Amino acid sequence: MFKKHKSLLLLALAAAVPCVAFAGGGEPRYHGKTLSAWVDEIDPETPMSPEEDPTYSRAIRHIGTNAIPTLIQWIKSDSTALEDKLSADRMKALSEGKHPMMYGPETYGSAQRAQYAFGILGSLARTAVPALQEIALDSRDQVQYRAAIQSLIRIGEPADPGIKTILENGPPDVKPFAIEALEYITDWNTNALALVPPAVNCLLEKNGEAGDIAADVLSRSAPASSFRPTLIAALPTASADARLRVYRCLFWTADKGNGMKEETKHLLQAALNDPDSSVRDFATNALGDLVSPNGGR
Repeated sequence: MFKKHKSLLLLALAAAVPCVAFAGGGEPRYHGKTLSAWVDEIDPETPMSPEEDPTYSRAIRHIGTNAIPTLIQWIKSDSTALEDKLSADRMKALSEGKHPMMYGPETYGSAQRAQYAFGILGSLARTAVPALQEIALDSRDQVQYRAAIQSLIRIGEPADPGIKTILENGPPDVKPFAIEALEYITDWNTNALALVPPAVNCLLEKNGEAGDIAADVLSRSAPASSFRPTLIAALPTASADARLRVYRCLFWTADKGNGMKEETKHLLQAALNDPDSSVRDFATNALGDLVSPNGGR
């Protein structure tokens, strides 16, 4: 009697588990198709409305965390050289009047495929954050670290700590891509606000590219009250390049809070006496815009 009940219980449990199997190489399958086959159905060039839920999306979500090892490997096995080959093959196909491959063979073009899959998994892929963070910090190939960061962005809020670590400790050429994560935040909760201080540090550092992107993204995306006081406090010790970024950021956010416009005017008036001519020129032009009817960014 006990054995019979045990058998029925096992059957019931089996019926409750999604139909996910693994291919010979360890790649998971769903309903007889590999993860690769499902991902290759994604057409990034065709816009999809939020109401749509294609079969491939449902399949990838059913595969769930079983997909993560394969997706991580796709990013690690791709490279700039392989992406250049993919681009050349696509151009050759177009010149011959043939339909170009979207991704190409699994030996290249795989980092982009991983990004799209992580976008479908979203927060379901939170356990992938440490591995993606490691790629972003350690890889020197732009295709790899950019795909890792884009995948973190697509995972969403659970990936914020990973983005923060990259902003704090990432190499100079990696940080600009991590700063872009702030553009995709819609809920500035505690975890999201924790990204602001390291982004401000990027703005104040010597890295010109990261600093310029930080000034732009912070001014457009983050709550102005979360970074303006820190920027103002940094002015006395900031380099000339950093001061210019600070004044730009203050100018771009002058209309985003009570009293910020007047505060910005006073700071720009003081900047008219800055030792750097580029800062003085910007302050002159910015003050002219602020007092005009359509002043501001």
